[in-house]
Amino acid sequence: MMTPANRSYRCWFWIAALLGLAVDLTTKQIAFTQLAPGEEGRIEVITGFFSLVRQPGLNRGALFGFGNTEETGWIANLIFASISSLAVIIIGVWSFRASVARDRLLCLALGLILGGAAGNLFDRMVHGGVRDFLWVYYQKQPGGELSFNWPVFNIADACLVIGAALLILQAFFTKPAKEEAMAKAPQPAATP
Repeated sequence: MMTPANRSYRCWFWIAALLGLAVDLTTKQIAFTQLAPGEEGRIEVITGFFSLVRQPGLNRGALFGFGNTEETGWIANLIFASISSLAVIIIGVWSFRASVARDRLLCLALGLILGGAAGNLFDRMVHGGVRDFLWVYYQKQPGGELSFNWPVFNIADACLVIGAALLILQAFFTKPAKEEAMAKAPQPAATP
């Protein structure tokens, strides 16, 4: 019989990883085959706040386009592909630990991180850079200046950020399984 102490949530890990990867690669493919590059292909989803826009070039750098230059972009792409490969391997191995399998939030967080890392790794290996198309901004009036302009990103990036946030929550707000089991264990009677 499965008790809460030995229940495995490893399926949450694999569902989050595979679903994150599938949604990321599917949406990138749709965006990059259906949208014209740049402003002329832009589809405004929420007026003044959220658009789909195909970047004219690939992001060969990291978060916020760090390292994405014409001269050194290929080096940045190689470095970040290596980091992503290492992350995928480490997270995959880490997921097989029994303590990880018993922690629902940790399984979900690591699954999202794996899915996001794998999605961007695929782009780096196959396309030579990451395909971005989601744009969040704030524009008070049509054609006016932008009050807020977040760099264009993709579903893999969202999976990475949400997974990292869940990992932080898990680290600060859940007790390790061993500590929880000790707290539930009967305490020895005090001796006079």
